[in-house]
Amino acid sequence: MDPTIFASPPPPKKDPETPPSDRTILAYPTPPPQNPPTPPAPPQVPMPPPLEPKKRGKWLYIGVAGAVVVGVCCLLGVVALVVFNNLQKKAAPVQSPLGTAVPVNFPPATSLPLVTLPPAATIPPAPASDPVTTSFSDDFSNSESGWEVISSNGYETSYGSLGTFEMGVKNANSYLVSTSPDSIARPLKDVILKVRAEPAVGDTGSYGVVCRYQDINNFYMAGISGNSFYIGKQVNGKWSFLTDPGWQDLPDAKPDADGYFSIAMSCIDSFIVLEVNGVGAAHVTDQDFSSGNIGLAVWAGEQPDHSGYYARANFDDFSASLP
Repeated sequence: MDPTIFASPPPPKKDPETPPSDRTILAYPTPPPQNPPTPPAPPQVPMPPPLEPKKRGKWLYIGVAGAVVVGVCCLLGVVALVVFNNLQKKAAPVQSPLGTAVPVNFPPATSLPLVTLPPAATIPPAPASDPVTTSFSDDFSNSESGWEVISSNGYETSYGSLGTFEMGVKNANSYLVSTSPDSIARPLKDVILKVRAEPAVGDTGSYGVVCRYQDINNFYMAGISGNSFYIGKQVNGKWSFLTDPGWQDLPDAKPDADGYFSIAMSCIDSFIVLEVNGVGAAHVTDQDFSSGNIGLAVWAGEQPDHSGYYARANFDDFSASLP
């Protein structure tokens, strides 16, 4: 055996799992693989241009405004049509029964002047108005009803204990008038007076009612004296009868069960009417007095009664009313 061959190291043991290969190849790292070929670029397809954003602001407002204007115009047109039809109906001529058109003429408009009112704060409140009184009555049961009570050497008035009003004159050829305390509005022009009156025992004077009383020297009076009645007037202190003759007989000289006569005197316009016990006694006309007060009266004669009174009477159930 050749000694040089044995002197070399034995050959490496073969790896059964590793296939034989060239040593020189295994001594170097495996070179990196080459870059794969770049695939060809796909053909360029032209893209549509991007859409421009819509300009909505101005055109949107213009469209809405146009729609509103069109709607308003339509509404106004409908209203105008309705109004026109109504005016046509109102202005249509009135048809007569024969079918002939009759024009209707309206009066021209009147222009009223302007009135300037002061501020509301400067207008004073209206005073409270009293209710209108058209009648008055008094049965003299209340001694505070307002008739004047006097006592002197010549005259006397008082509320009686039996609910009457008493009047007396102590001088011959004189008279006494007591005016009514009623609240009927003055001046009092037309009025109807009623009262029940009783003469005192042995009285020789007259008693009755007065109307259109101005003062003690000017008035109308209607009264009773004994079995007679009269209507007269006092003008500037001068007495005159309106009945002719002055004294006239009573149509019914009988008093009622209480001894009272019913006396009614109406003074309306220029007429003066006297009723006694509900029966018309006399009526006269006179124009000296057109308005005045009302009241009761006694008139003295020349002969006193046993008590020294020349005229005395009791009154009850007085009333006054406007006709």
